[in-house]
Amino acid sequence: MVYNPIIARITYLVLTRMKIRRTLSKKIFSRIPPKKYRIWLPVSVIVPAFLLFVFLTSSHTEETVSPEVGFTSVSPAGEPGGIVVPASCASNLHDDPWYGAACSACNVCGACSNGSYQCSGTPEFGAWDWGTWWGERFMNALGLSWAWLGVINPLGSPGACSVVAPALPVGYGGGCWSAANNCLSKNPGVVNCGGCNAVPPANIPLGAACNGPANACGMTIPGVITCTGCNSVVAPNDNLCTLAVCKNSCASTLDRTGNFSVPSGPPNTTLKACFYNAATSACSGGVDVTNAATWTETNAPKDVLYFSPTGVLNARYVNGDETFSVSYLGVTKSPTATVICVPNTCAIAAARTVTDTYCPEVTQDTGVYSGCDGLNLVCPGTRKCNYNWRETAP
Repeated sequence: MVYNPIIARITYLVLTRMKIRRTLSKKIFSRIPPKKYRIWLPVSVIVPAFLLFVFLTSSHTEETVSPEVGFTSVSPAGEPGGIVVPASCASNLHDDPWYGAACSACNVCGACSNGSYQCSGTPEFGAWDWGTWWGERFMNALGLSWAWLGVINPLGSPGACSVVAPALPVGYGGGCWSAANNCLSKNPGVVNCGGCNAVPPANIPLGAACNGPANACGMTIPGVITCTGCNSVVAPNDNLCTLAVCKNSCASTLDRTGNFSVPSGPPNTTLKACFYNAATSACSGGVDVTNAATWTETNAPKDVLYFSPTGVLNARYVNGDETFSVSYLGVTKSPTATVICVPNTCAIAAARTVTDTYCPEVTQDTGVYSGCDGLNLVCPGTRKCNYNWRETAP
């Protein structure tokens, strides 16, 4: 048998109220002969139980509930929309302490309606468990109630609230579109508790200046912004471009497309191949095409330079000129570089070591490299010679 705390409490209170004592039982059963226990014991239990059953069932009246709607019916919006309130209730369901108490019905978005509890109290026979139903009948027969036991509702829950939850936003959970921008573009979204969550796209700055696609040297055709983008869609012809060789950068204004001179040895000279608008000045802008261009050394009229890496001119220790070419998109430029080599002087330590061995009136090759063109220094002597004495025979 399942333990029912309510029945246990009722039994205790009833036994206490009726002042049934163990000693009384002993006095009653002490007068019954032992041989008759087997007869009197069942009779003493069955007969009162049968009479109590007849009393309780005869006092039970049928309760009726309006068939218009049931307690578990829900709104057309589904469970989040709340429970439908019955149009009428059984007459004895208004006596429970829950009846008329404040209540509210809320939807999933947190919006609530305020009302009061309806149709609470004791449900139809069989709606609760048997122990609770019989316990209530037994207490009523003794003039007791659930309130006397300190129990508001033996099931622990009131009846239905008189109001339903507010309706959810129209289309809740479905797709939606944002407001349109000035070009009628929209963004998709979903309907939530605050409505459509789609954010409208930003307005287009119609009429603002813009440039179309660029050609090989960066030239563009101006236009204005429309709902479909910039109305300039064609790039200028590449024939409007030309090539220049510039020092350091395409905007340095240092044009090296013609003839120019560089000193021999380090530091090296950085050159850039620049494709620019032929209607503008060379080396005042354009597109750097150094790595895409073709650089060619001619070693003529003299091998005085080399490029390493691309575009970086290294001058050899020789004097002379060399023409090289730079080509890009069918345009070729052929600059000429003049390398100026400044040789060492006879004052360097290596040369003085030699010139100190002969007199100033003598000029000769010292055998010391001059630093240019593979030639040695030719220097006069630096030895101090005394011409006022003469050597004679003894």
